[in-house]
Amino acid sequence: MDNRFNIKSFLWNLLIVNLLIASLYEMAFSNGQALTANTFSALKYYTVQSNILAGVASFISLIFIVFKLKYPKWLVVFKLISTCSVFLTFTTCVVYLGPAIGYLAIFSGVNLIMHLFTPLVAIFQFIFDEPKADLKFWHNGLSTITMLLYGIFYFVNIALHNGFGNLEYDWYGFGMFGPAIGAVLYVVMAGVIFGLSCILYFSYKKMRR
Repeated sequence: MDNRFNIKSFLWNLLIVNLLIASLYEMAFSNGQALTANTFSALKYYTVQSNILAGVASFISLIFIVFKLKYPKWLVVFKLISTCSVFLTFTTCVVYLGPAIGYLAIFSGVNLIMHLFTPLVAIFQFIFDEPKADLKFWHNGLSTITMLLYGIFYFVNIALHNGFGNLEYDWYGFGMFGPAIGAVLYVVMAGVIFGLSCILYFSYKKMRR
């Protein structure tokens, strides 16, 4: 991207930031629910953390756009990582949480924004609007960092409270079959987020040709 003001990119990134603000407002002041947690206790969920990451990435993009600064490659990589994180949120909801607890629960209220609207807008924005940069295939490995760090936090928290299968600590239920199965799921999720990153990567590269 050159240093000219890009109104289309401005509007897409502004929409993502506003979706984040609406989500946080709903959780903080409107008694909205993020899955089964009210207010900011919902920050423990990867869903909320991934939405915040996507919002922060878009806010940084807005700074470069508004002040007509040269758009850096590192920011495109950061957008790949943040977009992949909400892509994982969306995929987990559709494939796992929807069948487990019901699609009405995960696509209503503030969950509709965080599980559906923000992920889809972020994915569309990255593929069709993100400025051209020379991304490398190895950048997909960076997209796994968010899930890997979250997985460490998640399973260490369960282990400290001996909470395998206890939804108070094992809120996604990934440890309900014990540590061994939980470790397998951890590896599977790492592969899933890498695969989702590859989808974004190749789609982005194709649209920039």
